[in-house]
Amino acid sequence: MAEHAVIPKSVATDILRALADHGYLIAQEDHRYQVVHWTTEQFKDLLDACEDLIGVAIAKCMTRINSSGLARLQEAVAFEFQDTIDEIQVETMQIRWWVFWQTIISAIEVRNFRRMMLTGMPPALRRRVITSLDPEGLRSMLADMTLLVAAFQSRDHATGAQLLKHQFAAFAPDAVAANEQFNSLASSDEINLHDRRLLSHPVFRPADDVRPPFSIGFREPLSWAEFKALGLAQ
Repeated sequence: MAEHAVIPKSVATDILRALADHGYLIAQEDHRYQVVHWTTEQFKDLLDACEDLIGVAIAKCMTRINSSGLARLQEAVAFEFQDTIDEIQVETMQIRWWVFWQTIISAIEVRNFRRMMLTGMPPALRRRVITSLDPEGLRSMLADMTLLVAAFQSRDHATGAQLLKHQFAAFAPDAVAANEQFNSLASSDEINLHDRRLLSHPVFRPADDVRPPFSIGFREPLSWAEFKALGLAQ
């Protein structure tokens, strides 16, 4: 990898370790890495664990979030999708979704929320979920996030729990199906480092797929200040 990318071996090692920490790779023996692969059952179990984790966070946030936290949540969902959702809006939604939950975790004073999120809902899983949704699914997710802010404002525990259940029930089938599409191309072959193409369409999607494209990477701000610095347009 270092040779093909013309970078120091130490840099290549740091990149691979970071990808492993973020859930994209699995470290193996002899300095080898495997692209993450979840079976259908593993993926369903992971989604169930995420729902439980987020449910606990929502319940605690109902009594702990303050006006500053509510203002940040409102700003995170202050966004409207275009009639045609492009890859920029998909990334924007991913960032706002990430900051939304980051704010909730911070509100309940989890000291190491970054490690918690990497373990409970790693970037690889969040990307798999967001990119599995069609335009209707993305709009539904944003709508549920907006309603959850209102539930926090009124300290409505029941509505908060219902919204979480509704959203996971809405996106889980699509996310599981997308994971199975991804797995249909899985193999133990070595990655072809000579192929440097930047694909404009995921190879595991049919050519006529109606879901929005996502040929770019997703940024993940680590703080509210970093989120604001991105200057995302509504």
